[in-house]
Amino acid sequence: MKKTNMKKIRMKNKYKRGGLSGLILDYLLMQLHVPVTMLFYPRSEMYKIFNATSYDNRRRINQALGTLRMNKLIKVEGVGPDTRIVLLPLKNKKRNYIKFNQIKIKQSGKWDGKWRVIIFDIPEYRKNIRDRLAKKLKEIGFKSIQKSIFVYPFKCKEEIEIIKAHLSLDSELIYMVVEKIENDKKLKKLFSL
Repeated sequence: MKKTNMKKIRMKNKYKRGGLSGLILDYLLMQLHVPVTMLFYPRSEMYKIFNATSYDNRRRINQALGTLRMNKLIKVEGVGPDTRIVLLPLKNKKRNYIKFNQIKIKQSGKWDGKWRVIIFDIPEYRKNIRDRLAKKLKEIGFKSIQKSIFVYPFKCKEEIEIIKAHLSLDSELIYMVVEKIENDKKLKKLFSL
């Protein structure tokens, strides 16, 4: 196992949902200098890296590892102190998972005067997907103007395509570029335009 020159990562009091899983996955991926095949990592080493000295911090690490395991990004082998974390080869679905969790919209300088509008109609039986979509849109900077209508002033087509792919949305989500929204003064103020 190669030693990292990275300082120990301090456990913060609160992570955004999925944030600790993302940090752990980022750390595992940083250890690789060759294409991803398999990486074995002792669980006790994770505790040291993330400075998880208390029971609560170790529990949060274990929950994050559980999330990564459920998404088939890692496999956990062994029991007790001999437990090892195995980083599995990345496939398209896994790449989408990583991209989805790391989405950030880069603002391209000056506003072009057009609004990016997302409209979605997701059935009640997929409520969890609808809630995840709304949460992700807010997280990356969109503002809600109605329950299923979100607005953003800068180009973000690629980011929306990643979200659509990850959440398996097709015709339920529509991306539009709009030149005028009635009474958009509040929106301009919200986005500091």
